[in-house]
Amino acid sequence: MGVMTQHQRLRRTTRLLLLLVAAALSLTTLTACELKQGEDVVTSTRATAIVYSARQNSPTIDLTASSPGVDAVIDDAVDGHGTLYVVSADGAPAVRTSLTLASRQASEVASKRSRTANVSRVRQALAASVATTPEADTLGAIGVAADQVRGSTSPTVVVIDSGLATTGAVPFQNGVLSPGTDFQATAQSLKAARLLPDLQGMTVHWVGMGDTAAPQGALDQAARARLEELWRSVVETAGGTLTTDSRDAVTTTAPEQLPAVTPVNVAATSVSAARISVTLPETQLAFVGDEATFLHPDQASATIAELARSLTGSGVSRVTVTGCTATAGTPESRATLSQARAEAVRTELQAHLGGVPVTARGLGAECPGHVPDVGPDGRLTEPQAQQNRVTVVTAE
Repeated sequence: MGVMTQHQRLRRTTRLLLLLVAAALSLTTLTACELKQGEDVVTSTRATAIVYSARQNSPTIDLTASSPGVDAVIDDAVDGHGTLYVVSADGAPAVRTSLTLASRQASEVASKRSRTANVSRVRQALAASVATTPEADTLGAIGVAADQVRGSTSPTVVVIDSGLATTGAVPFQNGVLSPGTDFQATAQSLKAARLLPDLQGMTVHWVGMGDTAAPQGALDQAARARLEELWRSVVETAGGTLTTDSRDAVTTTAPEQLPAVTPVNVAATSVSAARISVTLPETQLAFVGDEATFLHPDQASATIAELARSLTGSGVSRVTVTGCTATAGTPESRATLSQARAEAVRTELQAHLGGVPVTARGLGAECPGHVPDVGPDGRLTEPQAQQNRVTVVTAE
């Protein structure tokens, strides 16, 4: 092999440099091409869950029109480029849809088109959320929404609803809006009974709280103030922050044949003298079928013990346990069963409350907040029957 001259070495080095530059340029061009589709798409880890359904007794939003409060919610979600969930606001809350609100930023025109499309998608998703189950479990819906956004950046739950729940842990037929109710103590008792969702670090933004639709009666200003105080106590006790928007929304005619929602007798909410009212659903305090025996004794004992500690801390002087049943059997058998179940809870509760008197009563299927649970064929409808199998603990 001959020895390279200096000129040959220079030429070879030049060729190598040119090859390296060409390769670098090729790689850069390839990378740019590969990233082009990704570079013009903006996404984020933000998540928003909106609780809304067209349902009885709460206004149906006209999502083809502009409403400042609703528009602000949609704009915030779309401009956050994250994920949006829509959760139903009926008696069995569930996620109806989820949307990834990515935005294309290749050009100003593409960005505007992308944003317009995303706004339209959100409006369509909300419009498609129609109640399928009777009653309204507002607290349960907030819990489902919170589960979707937990762990995201700026987790936000939005509620577009009257806020008048008729089933779940806070049914308003039990007089929970009474002027004498201690909302903070009620919220603490709900937490003690493990009935509150985990809202730690979340914002709950409420649009239209207290707005109603026929046949639900309207709330006066005093009732609206109590309603907000109640929900603020619940949200903050659960670890969240409540914000509200009372601007009127454009409404439209509700869809036909919506599932029934029991109107809350707002006038009657001032009758109850209870400072604290907690409704324990069957999912939290279950009994063996047609018996007054706890289905899960350890869970029942723990729930009652925690509730007792909360009541003791609130300085109550008297407690009443009310047993409620579905519309099964005869009125006499329902009264007997509900009384026996109330006595079972009273016995455990009294053991923790010491000298505070605890009384028990069984109202069978005549409890406030009882929802129709017998179908046209005369058979029990289980989802509604489950809503009626509750134990209500009130304290003064």
